[in-house]
Amino acid sequence: MSYVFRCSLPLVFLVAMCSFATVARAEDNKAPDDPELKKDFAALQGVWEYHKIDGGRILKTHNGNQTTLAHFDSSGKLASNRGFMTEFKLEKSGEVKIFTFAREHEQLKNKSEAMSYIYRLDGDTLYEVPALLLNRNSWTDKPMIVVWHRVIKPAN
Repeated sequence: MSYVFRCSLPLVFLVAMCSFATVARAEDNKAPDDPELKKDFAALQGVWEYHKIDGGRILKTHNGNQTTLAHFDSSGKLASNRGFMTEFKLEKSGEVKIFTFAREHEQLKNKSEAMSYIYRLDGDTLYEVPALLLNRNSWTDKPMIVVWHRVIKPAN
């Protein structure tokens, strides 16, 4: 089976899943006010892919301020779907850009319930570095660099 065919079925599923998701309140589904973060917010939109060591991969879709994840095994079969969307916001602390996400909008306001990591965008590559921010939750205790590559850009 060709890579394009293997890749397109999961993408169709992911796009369909996002289409039926609840849309965030209009005032929350906007770009940040900071010009640099506003540019990042626009650049983050679309579908990103991470290749796992075991041959599987993860697709992450940013749609507005919402993110959906889908995990695929090494054969391309959907291994798990988080079944929920997370909301995110972008912020800066000095020169450090921070991506903060939570399952519910209200949790974004409470740092003890949200998770954060340092991020950097470089064209169609997104770098995430969790577990370096003091007094912020992370999904891991050990710092690492997670590299995502853009699969689909949103239509303008």
